[in-house]
Amino acid sequence: MTLVALDTIIVLAYLLTYLLSKDRTVDVDDISMPDGTYASNTGEILQFLMDTNFPGNTKLINIQDNSSCRASKEDWQMAKKIVTEERVEWAISLFAPIESPGLDEICSALLQKGLSIILSQLVTLFRACIALGYIRHQWRTARVVFLPKPGHIDYTQVKAFPPISLTSFFIKTVERLIDRYITDGTLVRSPFSKNQHAYLAGKSTDTALHN
Repeated sequence: MTLVALDTIIVLAYLLTYLLSKDRTVDVDDISMPDGTYASNTGEILQFLMDTNFPGNTKLINIQDNSSCRASKEDWQMAKKIVTEERVEWAISLFAPIESPGLDEICSALLQKGLSIILSQLVTLFRACIALGYIRHQWRTARVVFLPKPGHIDYTQVKAFPPISLTSFFIKTVERLIDRYITDGTLVRSPFSKNQHAYLAGKSTDTALHN
C-alpha cells in the first residue's frame, strides 16, 4: 500500500467517524423563545442564539478591504525570521486532517496535501502579513456554529447549544509561526521573570493564585 493511499484511508476514516457520531435527532428549531413559544423559522432562532451568546452584535454589510499599509526594511527582515519554509511546513502539519474550516472553506487536509505546490506562495503571503501588520478581514472573520452538547437532557434551552468560532487555517498558521518565534527566540534571549505566569508552559492563573 502506498503512502498516498494510506493517507486517503485515514482521511476517509476521520470523515466516516464524524458523520456517524452526529446526532441527527437534535435540531435548533426545538429551542423555546423567552416567552415559551417556538420560533417560526430557523433564521429567527439563529438570531436568538446570536443575541444570547453575543449581546449587542451587529450585522456588517459590504466590508471594504482597501488597506494601504507600508513596511520598512526592518519589518521585512523580522518577517523573514518568523516565516520560513520549514516553519510553515511544521505549523500546517500540526492540524488534524479533518477540521472544520472558516469562511474560506479551505480545510486543513487541502493545505497539507497541496503544501508542496503552494509552499513558496504561502511563505510570501505570511511574510507580507507580518511585515505590513495587516490581516485581511476574511481571515479575521469567524464562522460561528452552534453545536448541541452531547448527552444533554433538555435541548429546548439556549445553553444546550454553545457556540464555537471557526477561523481560517491561514490565520491559525500565522498565529503558530509568531508563537514559535516568541517561544524559541524572544523568550530564550530575554526570559520572563520567575514571577511571570502567563505564556509559560506549566503555569497558569491557578499557579499565580497559589503563589
